[in-house]
Amino acid sequence: ISVLTVVVCGIAVYFFYPRAEVNEFKPANIKYELPKASEVEFDKTELTDKIGQMLIVVVPHCIAKAKDICEANAEIAKDLARNYNIGGFSFQSSNSIYSVPEAAPIRSAAKIAPFFATDEEGGEIVRTANKKLKQYSAKYLGTLTDKEVENIGFEIGQELLSYGYNMNFAPVVDVDDGKNAGISKYKRAFSSDPDIIAQKAEAYASGLRRANIVPVYKHFPGLGRATSEEGGNPDFDLTTSPPLQALKEFDLLPYKKILNTQEMTAVMMSNQIVPDLTGGSPSTLSRAAYDLLRKEFGFDQLIITDELLGTSAKKALPHPEDVVAAAIKAGADVAIVDCKEDVINKIIKAVVEKVKNGEIKESQINASYKRIMKVKRELNLVK
Repeated sequence: ISVLTVVVCGIAVYFFYPRAEVNEFKPANIKYELPKASEVEFDKTELTDKIGQMLIVVVPHCIAKAKDICEANAEIAKDLARNYNIGGFSFQSSNSIYSVPEAAPIRSAAKIAPFFATDEEGGEIVRTANKKLKQYSAKYLGTLTDKEVENIGFEIGQELLSYGYNMNFAPVVDVDDGKNAGISKYKRAFSSDPDIIAQKAEAYASGLRRANIVPVYKHFPGLGRATSEEGGNPDFDLTTSPPLQALKEFDLLPYKKILNTQEMTAVMMSNQIVPDLTGGSPSTLSRAAYDLLRKEFGFDQLIITDELLGTSAKKALPHPEDVVAAAIKAGADVAIVDCKEDVINKIIKAVVEKVKNGEIKESQINASYKRIMKVKRELNLVK
């Protein structure tokens, strides 16, 4: 293909791809006032409370029109916050609406103000009531200028903040290979070009930060070219990425550019297997995967797992408490779990036991807890 053909096609895509107005929607009409910051004394925080802070619990689905379900699920979250000092809650169902009336009692019950998180990517992955966000798929944003993408990230951040959220599991930093069922099928990648991905992801994250929302880059170390029997989505089956060297030469290139920042940032570790890195285990359970991010990429901020009790991680270790303990031992600061209160109790007990018998160093728990508190201070959740 000639250079001229590529240039002409690129110009055609830029000008003729359907383009929405950047300021086309406004945040939800809900006034959200930041809660009073929790006072935290590190030396007086119990080990169980530190471990509780290392969990983000997925709250059962809440459908916008079913107010009774919303209230019941908020009650579940409130009990978890009160009884286990849970670090955050993730509301991920399509159409789930957790506005201030539902979030406020959860916050009030917590010893330490929790993260309220979702994965509001835009496009097919929309979690709030504002369906205009569906036009903002990452693939579409990849055709816009960096400033346009930042402004959209800011408006999405405002939308989330108006509901009480303070963390977004976005942007997606995966490459678009045109085949992956979890990424390409739903237009979740900005581009197939690592440079464009880095530019747009950084712009999107900057917009979220302007709205006081924590951006979470995902899915490290690169899910875009992963494969499996179900098309490369570790939520449904064991998924394998290309070997490490191939990832370094392509999929990991955006991270080299976007992680060199001191601004509020988190990274999500994926559940995929990297053949010559993770030893057959999901990346979320592999010390080598966390070392890659910490040591080779020099990232010393928050690392969050993808949801741990899905197919890939659960097949590696069938008992939830063992899965979470393994992720924390491997290097996770925060583990996302979708489970009930009795399982949360088992998880915390399992991690405490591994700290007591030396399998997990208490200094590692303390380091993770300090990273969590650093982000919560930046959000004015603690002081």
